[in-house]
Amino acid sequence: MTTLLFGVHAHQPVGNFPAVIDEAHERCYRPFLETLARFPDFRFSAHFSGWLLDYLCEHYPADMQLLEDMVRRGQVEMFGAGRYEPVLASIPHRDRITQLATMSDQIKQRYGARPQGAWLTERVWESSVAPSLAATGIRYVVVDDYHFLASGRLDRELDSFFTTEEDGARLDLFPISEALRYRLPFSPVHEAVGYLESLDSQGRTAAVYFDDIEKFGIWPETWDWVYGKRWLEDFVKAVLASGKIKTATFADFHARERTRGIVYLPTTSYIEMNEWTLGPGASGLYTKLVQEQKTLERYDLTKPFVRGGIWRNFFSRYPESNWMHKRMLGLSARLAATGPAIDPALTELLHHAQANDAY
Repeated sequence: MTTLLFGVHAHQPVGNFPAVIDEAHERCYRPFLETLARFPDFRFSAHFSGWLLDYLCEHYPADMQLLEDMVRRGQVEMFGAGRYEPVLASIPHRDRITQLATMSDQIKQRYGARPQGAWLTERVWESSVAPSLAATGIRYVVVDDYHFLASGRLDRELDSFFTTEEDGARLDLFPISEALRYRLPFSPVHEAVGYLESLDSQGRTAAVYFDDIEKFGIWPETWDWVYGKRWLEDFVKAVLASGKIKTATFADFHARERTRGIVYLPTTSYIEMNEWTLGPGASGLYTKLVQEQKTLERYDLTKPFVRGGIWRNFFSRYPESNWMHKRMLGLSARLAATGPAIDPALTELLHHAQANDAY
């Protein structure tokens, strides 16, 4: 049987309008939790950015109790991250540690255990973040399968986790399936489940899905599809009824399986961001090259090596982003220079300033 590792990521920009968050809760967070709570055998993993988790627990305690109940009964694994959703590679190591540690403390206090897995904001990978993650007790993260393909791995290999290291710190990496990201929740249930069952026929150990929960109700036309027409409920029932698919949390799978070996990934994010970071001239050439490869029906083969720019190019393409980023780094350095007894309120404000959305 193929193990479905199903994960969702929930985030709102720090300081977003309450009305926006409330609507997101009504259209997505609440119905998603209510649906999954009815199926204890469907195991999955979840990440809520720290400040959003606080907001939902304060304003919707009964709904968020469903999440806690699912965690307590072993149905859900909570993932950590930087508490205010920074791109970890964009902030100093000292701030990565405090962002990750405060989020892990928050999860430990509310759900009883510190997380072993972490969500990477915008799925940005740089090897420099591995020591920070490992130092705070994180054992594995999820990144796109594209990251692995860009390192030379083949698609047929990407059905379990691999191991990387940086400066002696070990971290395991799970490849998120692009094919699943495009199918869930957009394909009809029988097609989505049929695809998962085909992986079992191919001898695939696992299918890895981890993507925005907002796709389940907030994206255009998705509420009617996912809840009005009961896509999510029917999908869960079909997975549980299948004799070729089983579900597990990443933690359970990680505990019982062995690494597939060592891997070193290039600096990258999801494929669309690599395109967005290019300037107008380079972007036009990139688009032309991609179209040529698609016309020649070679893009599936050449895509890992036609990567565009890297996420840091946002700072060179957009002076405003660079100005904010360097000002944040300056504030971080000034705060660190005050000595070890840093006011927690000031640290909290610095963490706010490191949230990725404005950059």
